[in-house]
Amino acid sequence: MDKLRILVVDHEDSTRNSLLSTLTRKGHYVQVAATSSQALSLMAETNFDAALVELKMPHMDGSDLLRQMKQMMPDIVVIIMTAFSSIRVAVGVMRQGAYDYVAKPFKVDEIEIALQRGVSQKRLSGMEQIHRERVQVPYYGLDHFVGKSTAMENVRRMIQTVANVDTTVLIMGESGTGKELVADAIHLLSPRREHPFIAVNCGAISNALLESELFGHVKGAFTGAEAEKKGLFESADKGTLFLDEVGEIPQQMQVQLLRAIEQQEIKKVGSARTTQVNVRIIASTNRDLQKAVEDGLFRPDLYYRLNIFPIPIPPLRERREDILTLVEHFLDLHSTQLRRPRFRIPSWVAEKLLSYHWPGNVRELENMVERAVLLGTPEVLVPEGPDTEVEEDLYRLPLKAARDAFEKRYLLHALKRQPDNVTSVARKIGVHRTTLYDMLKKHGVDINDLRH
Repeated sequence: MDKLRILVVDHEDSTRNSLLSTLTRKGHYVQVAATSSQALSLMAETNFDAALVELKMPHMDGSDLLRQMKQMMPDIVVIIMTAFSSIRVAVGVMRQGAYDYVAKPFKVDEIEIALQRGVSQKRLSGMEQIHRERVQVPYYGLDHFVGKSTAMENVRRMIQTVANVDTTVLIMGESGTGKELVADAIHLLSPRREHPFIAVNCGAISNALLESELFGHVKGAFTGAEAEKKGLFESADKGTLFLDEVGEIPQQMQVQLLRAIEQQEIKKVGSARTTQVNVRIIASTNRDLQKAVEDGLFRPDLYYRLNIFPIPIPPLRERREDILTLVEHFLDLHSTQLRRPRFRIPSWVAEKLLSYHWPGNVRELENMVERAVLLGTPEVLVPEGPDTEVEEDLYRLPLKAARDAFEKRYLLHALKRQPDNVTSVARKIGVHRTTLYDMLKKHGVDINDLRH
């Protein structure tokens, strides 16, 4: 799934902290606000992709906040959270510019799917502008591949080999390795570069909606289908359709996908008529598709059709010589985007970066650099992964004791940079100032000791 910049606005500590923890763990950059004024202040500093906003807020409710947010950032995708779910509420907030709403209690996966759909739709609506920019700079994708390791040179060679032919490509690699960048580069080096490049995350769309998203539907095909809709195959006509996480496509749809690829024709949901398309398919997966075939979870004929030209993307731990080059690249990028000073990386921080195993790969590295740029300190780049001794000790404790130990360590880590500004620290970690003091008291931490 795409990495998103998400703002969570809710006066309930439990909701904010739960979403902060879960969405951050999934690779997103998340900021939290307990009040509408805090939310608007954060928006003045950061360009968010999406926001999760509680409808019933003190002082200014979510619908009023929504109007102000859309004035500041017209393109932001806003999901309203409410315990008072009704058709009237849903219609009301969506008329004001919300993309969707979710009723509490909700599952975090439900939230993330709504976010990904909203952001994907926003990006598709801007596809024409993106396309014009790409035509002006046709080789952007390959020229901006960062890293000179042997592994990345091999990837570049494979991209150049396959770009000029219409062969189906299967990009394989762990989450966060940059599979979409490879697909984008293939498209931009191909004869199709003057036509659309459309990416769809197959795992981010529910099974019930995926068929309509890919192939489109006719008016009246199902409840809510009030008009005919063009699918992504048609939208990508003469261009490239990138099927990200293709291994997540349900088995009942794999036959339709295979036919669309082989016959270059689709059938809209609710229609008996077929439509010819001219689309190049690039797919990606972080799963072992061959094992999925052996386990009966993925059709072998579709696997062999996709796997004509495989491109394996190495994880970051297998190309450590690229790590510091990537860090410098992301420092330049995010210092410019966030309008923050550009700092240098101390040697001891560089050593830590080189020794870390990077389970989240390049995405995890970029997240850390962006956070460091935002906070203005390179020390944030020091990884604290689950393989450290401290984390291993936590796993040996009972759950409550481990939770308390982590919470204390988290607070000390947050406070050591700004022990004289408790209010600022509380805002950054998403709790009220008095709540932070209560937490410190619970763990026997004296703020004066930190200051001295």
